[in-house]
Amino acid sequence: MKKLISALAALAVLGLSNALAADSGTTLDKIEKACSAITSTQSHFDHNRTIKASGNTVKMEGILYYTAPGKLAMYYTNPPQDLMIINGDRFYVKRGQANPNTFDTSKNPTMAGLKNSLLWCIQGKVREVAKANNADIAIMADNTSYIVTVTARVKPARGYSKIRVTYRKSDCLPVAMTMEDVSGIVNVYRMSDIITKPADEIVYRIPER
Repeated sequence: MKKLISALAALAVLGLSNALAADSGTTLDKIEKACSAITSTQSHFDHNRTIKASGNTVKMEGILYYTAPGKLAMYYTNPPQDLMIINGDRFYVKRGQANPNTFDTSKNPTMAGLKNSLLWCIQGKVREVAKANNADIAIMADNTSYIVTVTARVKPARGYSKIRVTYRKSDCLPVAMTMEDVSGIVNVYRMSDIITKPADEIVYRIPER
């Protein structure tokens, strides 16, 4: 009798595990399908950058523009000098008074990883994020959101150890991203006032030096 009960319990656990896995796959499919149907978005964003070692947090904000499949621009209004633009293989970064940098992501694996992670999160391609970071996926849900966490199985030499994206249930658009770098820097982005409106192509133009 004990063996029968143990066998039934094992089958119940296995069935529950398979059900949870199937539900996770269904949720990921739903998110990716919904995001792939969106060709462009604009939103306000808040960006908090925290250094774990010191606990210091820098609070920033601005306007985000996205056009599928490979264009993303973040125009900071605070601090107003900061700017980030992804346009194909070109990745432009301007911070404060420092000289800007334009990277060729086809030749720079680190910046390619950052570019891909940002774009894939927006596009709902969580499996691609996990594959690129040798990571596992966990999904939680509340009444309004799906919270998807991608955690690296082994701490990488560079890049992200954990990425968490919150997609709102109503349309599966991303409303928050937390990206934990192995260097100890945590970037948290929160998007609001999201509209699916095409942006003028000028916002993706890489400034000349």
